[in-house]
Amino acid sequence: MAARDAARDAASASAQPESLIIALHRITAWPAIDQQEEPFEDVLIGLLQAVTDHTDALACAIDVDAPDCPKLSVKVSCGQHRAHENELVRDAQSAAARLAMARGQAVVLASPAGATPSPWTPAGADAPALIGSMLSVPLKVGGRIAGAFTAYFSADTPRHAAELSFYEVVAAYLGMHVEHGRILRHAAGGYRRTVVLLADALEARDPYTRGHSQRVASTARDVAKLMKLPEGDQETLHEVGQLHDLGKVRIDPEILNKKEPLTAQERALIHKHPLEGERILAPLKWLKSELRLIRSHHERPDGTGYPDGLSGDQLSMLVRVLSVADAYDAMTSQRAYRPAHSQQRAIAELRAHSGTQFGPEAVDGLLALLKHQRGS
Repeated sequence: MAARDAARDAASASAQPESLIIALHRITAWPAIDQQEEPFEDVLIGLLQAVTDHTDALACAIDVDAPDCPKLSVKVSCGQHRAHENELVRDAQSAAARLAMARGQAVVLASPAGATPSPWTPAGADAPALIGSMLSVPLKVGGRIAGAFTAYFSADTPRHAAELSFYEVVAAYLGMHVEHGRILRHAAGGYRRTVVLLADALEARDPYTRGHSQRVASTARDVAKLMKLPEGDQETLHEVGQLHDLGKVRIDPEILNKKEPLTAQERALIHKHPLEGERILAPLKWLKSELRLIRSHHERPDGTGYPDGLSGDQLSMLVRVLSVADAYDAMTSQRAYRPAHSQQRAIAELRAHSGTQFGPEAVDGLLALLKHQRGS
């Protein structure tokens, strides 16, 4: 009992208005969503970490489910230990969040009095602190309650009025970030669709490249799936594959379809198309990994690629897969300066340059896909 009172007194002392104002200032100093390059969920985790760093909360979480934006279904959490990952804690937190959303106001849920240890105490030495209570505050997104912010504490008593107000302000701040992120993602989706249409229009003007990007996108995704890469990576390759040659919009079609050998100046222009594609997609700056793929899809393991001359481990597996898919489709498609290669010749080229121009794992993945498609 004495230990419980001491914890209560410590929590109360740490939550005086002056301390809360300082904590709020530090939390709100976190960069805005549109200044971040990390994935949206990672930004929210960073915000939650800022809350736990500057308050007495052991851990905190955000639950968001916005029906008007299907992709925005966020459940993120972080904390000083793994107590909040306990199944019983998650069930209690879900109940508190639903109650807060239904009431439209903060809800404090305390561990049953006298329980020693607390039923919310996770087993194992890696979670030394007890969870005595949790506070859930409704989260407004787009003017409506669409989720809840929950904080976990060691003290098992309700928070005083100033502290409740503080966490309501924190929830409002987090809700603003979620709403900002929703707007940005919606805008990004529109921009991405516009860019895909632009890429399709670019290929439509050239009978030799029509459908190339869509085929590369599908092949890269299928190779990644066969290689058992994460589903998120598979979708990234599909999206980037549709846009990988976007930078060629800045190149004269007469150069792209020139039958004679290119001059040094013309080749230099073509070598700039990954940089141009990256520049066009720069408004999607938080999609950092996609921009890197656009920029690097002509790099080679031996360092002879462009535009940066990357080599070896500097080339991610996604770059390697995209590069192989791009090269295979280019070889098996008719171009103004040469007829299409047969599948057998293209396979021989991939094998011959595996480890130098192409990543061996990506080559093996593509060959396995072709074998699977042949049914042999």
